Amino acid sequence: MGLLREGDSDDNNRVDIVDFSILAMTFNRAEGAEGFDPRADFNCDGAVNILDFSLLAENFNQGGDEIN
Repeated sequence: MGLLREGDSDDNNRVDIVDFSILAMTFNRAEGAEGFDPRADFNCDGAVNILDFSLLAENFNQGGDEIN
């Protein structure tokens, strides 16, 4: 398994319910808006939307290499 990034908002190298929670808390917000969390902007387009959710869903319950 390689290094996993899309969907891993808390940098633990695993896409799980914690990452989903971070995305859910900032869903439908854009950069500069109250409550926006850039960790959930997986495609780096300045907004947390269905595209970011798709990246998380694609990798949900998966992990990558151990981080040292």
